[in-house]
Amino acid sequence: MALTNLTRVAAWIGTYLPKWTGAVERELDVRLQDELYAADFGVKADGVTDDYLAIMKAIDAAIRAGRKRVILPPGNIRSTGEINLGGTGGNGVNGVWLQGAGIDNTTIQFEAANSGSACILARGGYGSSTGRQLTDLTIRAKSAEVAVRGIG
Repeated sequence: MALTNLTRVAAWIGTYLPKWTGAVERELDVRLQDELYAADFGVKADGVTDDYLAIMKAIDAAIRAGRKRVILPPGNIRSTGEINLGGTGGNGVNGVWLQGAGIDNTTIQFEAANSGSACILARGGYGSSTGRQLTDLTIRAKSAEVAVRGIG
């Protein structure tokens, strides 16, 4: 709902011209369709709240809308589940680029329930190539008692 309203406002505002040399002007509503913000789906990044479900909601929404990138806010993101860049149950070619606010600014604190769990799942379908990426964030495992993988 909020995204739809923001897109309507962007269409009313008009165009967007990035400040970088050589950038081209585009319609603002089209520019807003490039990425999706995880905070809009409830990611708190306060180190206390389990943000796993909110992150997965953002990834699922991005895939449904054809977006390529999900932006994580700065802070400590606590996750107790495996974050699948292909969406909930995703194992096909669709996927997203998960981007933090910088390696010193966004940390995913992974609390695995099972030994051998991965914080991030980036697998594609058999024989497929996907655009799944991670950038500008740090991943940390909370417990030394449970063996975890960073990316599976």
